[in-house]
Amino acid sequence: MKLLTLPAAFLALSVLSACDPDEQDRILYHEPGTYQGKSDSELSQEQVRELQSRVELQGR
Repeated sequence: MKLLTLPAAFLALSVLSACDPDEQDRILYHEPGTYQGKSDSELSQEQVRELQSRVELQGR
């Protein structure tokens, strides 16, 4: 019985160490046509002005 304890403990530790914290809150079930990610944050007035100036430069 003691012979199996060490390999079982090693296996359990290796399985638990394989859990990546970045994958804990990922979406597992996808609904076609529905965005399930986080909501976008509002742009500041400065960011809006900067984007508008870039658009004007591209139109020339």
